Amino acid sequence: MSSSKLLRGTFILTLGTFISKFLGLFYVIPFYWIMGGAGPMTLYNFGYVPYQIFLGIATAGVPLAVAKYVAKYNAIGEYEIGRRLFRTGVYLMLVTGILSFIAMYALAPVLAGLQSIEGSGYTVADVTTVIRAVSFALIVIPVMSLIRGFFQGYQSMGPSAVSQVVEQIVRIAFLLAGSAFVLYVLHGTIASAISLATFAAFIGALASLICLLWYFFKRKKGLDALLRTSKGEVTVSLPSMYKDIFITAIPFVVVGIASSLYQQIDQFTFGRILTWIGYSGHEARIYSVLLTSVRKN
Repeated sequence: MSSSKLLRGTFILTLGTFISKFLGLFYVIPFYWIMGGAGPMTLYNFGYVPYQIFLGIATAGVPLAVAKYVAKYNAIGEYEIGRRLFRTGVYLMLVTGILSFIAMYALAPVLAGLQSIEGSGYTVADVTTVIRAVSFALIVIPVMSLIRGFFQGYQSMGPSAVSQVVEQIVRIAFLLAGSAFVLYVLHGTIASAISLATFAAFIGALASLICLLWYFFKRKKGLDALLRTSKGEVTVSLPSMYKDIFITAIPFVVVGIASSLYQQIDQFTFGRILTWIGYSGHEARIYSVLLTSVRKN
């Protein structure tokens, strides 16, 4: 691949990531206004941090590995190997995504009971509902991430960049409109509004997946043409390849979810420590404000 194509692809992907992060940084301002303050963000975090951990486990570094191996074998003209890896990877991500969803949904009451909800004004049932609402995104995001990796393996960064922006725009629009509708039209509870806000992760991921599938079927004729030129001179065992993928991915998975694990431990302990040393528990919300205001979106 020429250096100019590499720079162009890097620029497109970086621009898409920047726009996505920019939108994720500033949506909290209208969201705070809709929620009537920063207090409800405590409940938002109770659901979102466990979700990030389960998502890291569900993907297990496979989308990045697919991008790497597809690019590797495409470079030597073995397009069939990359396509087989992509096809089996979709099935694998579907299985891990569904299993992660089931596990998170089923464990929601346990996770909710472990959270430091003393003095937060919310019940275990509220936290359980929020955790279950965000868990639906686990069904879609692993497959969506794999398709992004597939395109990146072909040095095509446009679909990944566009899908990132689409995902963020749809997620934020649904989050703001949905929470406002629940609170000011239906006159629902804060817990209901936050549940819908976390469910926006599923809606955004679904929009991104539709965008990526549109790109895939639009380019399928060209991809199939390359597939027909595959040399077929290299034989690769997919089980051995996946073994290498998982062994290589373990450190990246651990590093990737480390920040969320730290946050989760804080959520399990912070409120209890404040209560133990004599605070009423109201001050624990300050931690949630800090966590939400500075975390990656």
